[in-house]
Amino acid sequence: MNRVACAEELAARLLAYCEACRPLEGCGVLWGSRDADGLLITGYQPLANRANNPAQAFLLDPAEWVPLLLQAEASQPGAESPVGLFHSHPSSAAIPSAEDLASEWPLPTYWIAGFPEERHPELAAYERTGKGIRRQTLVLLPSPCRGE
Repeated sequence: MNRVACAEELAARLLAYCEACRPLEGCGVLWGSRDADGLLITGYQPLANRANNPAQAFLLDPAEWVPLLLQAEASQPGAESPVGLFHSHPSSAAIPSAEDLASEWPLPTYWIAGFPEERHPELAAYERTGKGIRRQTLVLLPSPCRGE
């Protein structure tokens, strides 16, 4: 599954949330659904970062995380459920770190919000394959216009 889509507005809100967490890493779950074309991300749910050093790492609280993972495993095809994880790199690019590469990702997409110095925030999506990880195509869908 190489294609992941979400509304531009949702991506902007996720980046704003992660920026507000700085200098700590923000983290949470991505909600959405799967279809023949890939994943459609429809929302996100921030979770507490329980890492000992939350400026350099993230650790999801099992009390929050495990029920969501069980919900994802029990979901029907096409139904909205947890389909991914996200976290931020408060002062570096949206590229998986050694810790990211060593961790298991039980859901089909893993997003990193990166904040490299003197550049605009970045958002990148990844997936695990049998040979490691691969960057996913992140398609930002135009947000609907709202009248006054």
